[in-house]
Amino acid sequence: MVASALTGAVKDVKKGKIPGIHLDDFLGNLKSLVGKLPFSKDAIAMYYCMRDSETPTYVKGIIAAALTYLFLPEDAIPEWVVGLGFADDMIVMSTALSAISGNITEEHRQKAEEFFAT
Repeated sequence: MVASALTGAVKDVKKGKIPGIHLDDFLGNLKSLVGKLPFSKDAIAMYYCMRDSETPTYVKGIIAAALTYLFLPEDAIPEWVVGLGFADDMIVMSTALSAISGNITEEHRQKAEEFFAT
């Protein structure tokens, strides 16, 4: 059972999808958090990078893991803890960004800008 779930998640990542999260859920959740997260545009740029067929699978995996962690209901530090709630999310996102930053293109960043302009 675990093996089939893992196989399905790997297939999703290869297709540029976040396992267990639908596009509308992800984008809607992120838009609702825009004022609260200093890395919102980076998260959307990462999402577009993950959806790009030219992006290597291992990069898509890093992005999928980081974006999934961003929306997990259980974190290392819950979001309701004032002042610290997003600290773990920022660490995960900054680590992922530093690992894959060479793969995020100007086109991905432009799409992120357009996303927030609408």
